Amino acid sequence: MSAHFPQPEAIKLLEHTETAADKESGAGRVELLVDVARHRAEPHRSRLVEKAPTLAREVEKPFLGSVEGEKARALSYVAPLVDPERRPAVVMEAWQNAPKSGAFSGTGIMESLAPLIAELDPRQTSSQWRAGPERASRERRLVLDELRALAPLVARLGGRDGVLSVIEAADEVAKWWL
Repeated sequence: MSAHFPQPEAIKLLEHTETAADKESGAGRVELLVDVARHRAEPHRSRLVEKAPTLAREVEKPFLGSVEGEKARALSYVAPLVDPERRPAVVMEAWQNAPKSGAFSGTGIMESLAPLIAELDPRQTSSQWRAGPERASRERRLVLDELRALAPLVARLGGRDGVLSVIEAADEVAKWWL
């Protein structure tokens, strides 16, 4: 940002955006604060990154979608900026709140989280990994959407053989969903 604006003007613009974000609500507020944090120097950056997960957890009554979906969206947006020690908890919380049952936003959230989930210790992710497709299992398409979004996690947990096993299993059970 400072390449386009002289430094004092860039800082004023970021401060103005931060003030405007405080008047917003929901995941949009968190996204604005994270965007500002990406361009701020320390200690402002850390302050905003510290504030964002708390705001994400406080999301209430979104205009569209579910509270859980909005929390997941907000947490998935801030997760890459959270310090590595706290990131696993934020990623897992976002994953647990991600919409299921064919929610398009849920698939997008899962796609953004998958690389972060794949970085986690498999012992942290295995129970959630098993629960995800089960929650989405009313329709084959939903399970396949979730598996597609979580491909990096499948590869991390099971390697090439794991990916092939998931594909074979999906093909094998296809007859049950016809």
